[in-house]
Amino acid sequence: MKFVVKNVTRSKGRVGNILDLNKRPDVVLPTPLCLLNTRKGCVPHLTYDVLHKMVLNRQHSLPLCLPLTTLANSRTAIKAYGKGIASFIGFEDQVIYLSIQDPAEAIPQGYNDKAGISLWPKTGRWQLDVQHFMEMVESFQPDMAQVLCDSDTNKDSTPKRIRKSLDRSLHYLDLCLVHHAKSENVRERTALFATVEGGYDKASRKHSAKQTALRPVDGFVIEGFHNNGPEAENINPDDIKELVSEVVEHLPADKPRVLPGVYRPDVVLAAVQQGIDIFDTSYPYVVTERGGALVFKYSFRGAENSASSRGGDGEGSKTFEWNMKDTRYAADFTPIVEGCECYTCLKHTRAYVNHLLMTGEMLAEVLLMIHNLHHYLQFFSAIRDALTSDMLDQLKDVVLNSS
Repeated sequence: MKFVVKNVTRSKGRVGNILDLNKRPDVVLPTPLCLLNTRKGCVPHLTYDVLHKMVLNRQHSLPLCLPLTTLANSRTAIKAYGKGIASFIGFEDQVIYLSIQDPAEAIPQGYNDKAGISLWPKTGRWQLDVQHFMEMVESFQPDMAQVLCDSDTNKDSTPKRIRKSLDRSLHYLDLCLVHHAKSENVRERTALFATVEGGYDKASRKHSAKQTALRPVDGFVIEGFHNNGPEAENINPDDIKELVSEVVEHLPADKPRVLPGVYRPDVVLAAVQQGIDIFDTSYPYVVTERGGALVFKYSFRGAENSASSRGGDGEGSKTFEWNMKDTRYAADFTPIVEGCECYTCLKHTRAYVNHLLMTGEMLAEVLLMIHNLHHYLQFFSAIRDALTSDMLDQLKDVVLNSS
């Protein structure tokens, strides 16, 4: 796998391409990139056909993020199948990124130890060690995989917990690299992404970044700011700005950097300005789960892309979504976002979505997921456009003043 940086802006944001993936030499992934988050190999609320017709028809090379925690119970079947996870779930044409945890799902704290980390599938806690992890990577055959790590830290973590997280992650990484070197199948198929830890301690972040950068990996994941799930929405970009900058300063420029989590658009933009390349769609999923619709503006070249002034939540700056359960939408026969080209906005109204939510119809989440994914992925297209034109500050002004 190669990562080519095409342009670095004045704000330190960068636009580039991931290419020469071992199994897919013809695929080029533009960055900043948004991974399509899945559960058990499916995008929540969307069938295979709906996903292809409503989402992937616009972005064919969009990679799928498959969390191990949602696939652990199927490991035996996938291994016996013998053709890899992409074929197993019917997405042979998609690039597969294997993550450890589901960024949209909160992780119970305090269950990792020297023997391995804890995954939490529906059947309960399951401990994953290096041997089993590498066996799963070999049988799943992903294009990219996050290496086993201990990311159980957050803003309240003690120095002792941070040290354990850092030391264990480096230890797991070294063991995984030994397995990787011995297995020709994994070495030829899968690019490995190492995880940088350190909680909210600047010195620990620096140490983790410097040590991880010495290892022969293809990319880096920056974790440990939160325990996943909606908790990540509460992060203030200023709280992690210096920490992310410290990490990025000590990572090689020719390898991509991943920041997984349920991050609001303002956090994404701040991270892009610090040189982060890859995010995921756990945010639009969480918004969908609570009956929300993404409405923030992202057009910075004068084109119309704004939610109608009718029906807004009236919260001023940083109103990124509307609560479609609100009774104010019951008789509003306009699209969720005027000018939006997603299926939901072209075919249905705010009133209809509100009706579906209030009557408990599953179609409500389907329509909201279609819109929210479209909106969020178009936002990333705007980010790439802004970086190419060195206009990220203008995009940031538009997004932060959405209402």
